[in-house]
Amino acid sequence: MLQECLPSRLFDRIQQAQTDPFTPAPESDIVPVRHGGTGEVLKDIPILKMHRVSRKRFRALCADGISVQFNKRLIDIEYPEDSTAVTAIFADGSKVTGTALIGADGARSIVRQILLGLEKAKPTTAPYIATRVTLQYPTAEQALEVRKLHPINSMAVHPDGIWTWISILDVGDPSKPETWEFQLMSSWKKADEDGDQLNPLNSLPLSELKTKTKRFAEPFRSANEWIPDGTPVRMNRVTYWPPIAWNSHGGRVTLAGDAAHPMTFHRGQGLNYAISDSARYVAAIQSISTTGGSLEDAISQYDAETIAKGGEEVRISVMNTDMLHQWDTLMQSPVMQRGSARNE
Repeated sequence: MLQECLPSRLFDRIQQAQTDPFTPAPESDIVPVRHGGTGEVLKDIPILKMHRVSRKRFRALCADGISVQFNKRLIDIEYPEDSTAVTAIFADGSKVTGTALIGADGARSIVRQILLGLEKAKPTTAPYIATRVTLQYPTAEQALEVRKLHPINSMAVHPDGIWTWISILDVGDPSKPETWEFQLMSSWKKADEDGDQLNPLNSLPLSELKTKTKRFAEPFRSANEWIPDGTPVRMNRVTYWPPIAWNSHGGRVTLAGDAAHPMTFHRGQGLNYAISDSARYVAAIQSISTTGGSLEDAISQYDAETIAKGGEEVRISVMNTDMLHQWDTLMQSPVMQRGSARNE
């Protein structure tokens, strides 16, 4: 679907936006799920051609040829009477009027809050602590060791209810592994004593993360043990929002991506669904000229599909997150019971 959303001159450059732009994405691949304690493969998850993109590079690619205005904070939306227009009002006093407004402003979408009100638009917080670390390893040998299981990403699930992930975030020079940037993520169920103090700016002591991950097999144990002292460990909320219907005001405003259906991150489907939303929105707009239908009808159909498709993925993602932190449930799940053959 990404190819449907980008002109060929940009899609042909998609490899440049990858976290490792020097390695073409294979036509098919697998993501192994490993036993955190032993390192054995529990399940190979087959995937079709996957572009693991750098957020910074991907944004730059998509913005090529577009005038993007930054540092704008939306505070309200107006719908002029006797008009098909919609006006976005920003905190700096500026206004922009157009024919359509798409809220693609993330999991805590201001557009969603304006359409539904704070309470109905508020995401639900799942009972998990998630950590994120970005780093470069001090030596090339360490970087190569951490990346040895898979060139893009590796994950493991521990019977103690801890999930961990290694991914390459930026390869600037393939000949200098010590310059590669990695992202490490871990999550576990929040204990009662943790309370509800988590917020996106919270950090976890590095020593605590290293203690948590010391029980893992290699290279997951060393990947965390080798984190240089002083490296910040960010704690994130694990949130989701099962979508409900919103007023499109005659098709003039809608939601897409995480603004429409924020989901827990362990299945890694957020960007895929955002791309799907983009392709379907364009198809909805194009259908107006081909069928003679109205903007309201086209966007009503788009909204209904977005809520249905996104809502189902939100539900599945929450189930998946719960399963990854409950060992017995994971091992009895259909995906694990079918075995771990690479050709499955």
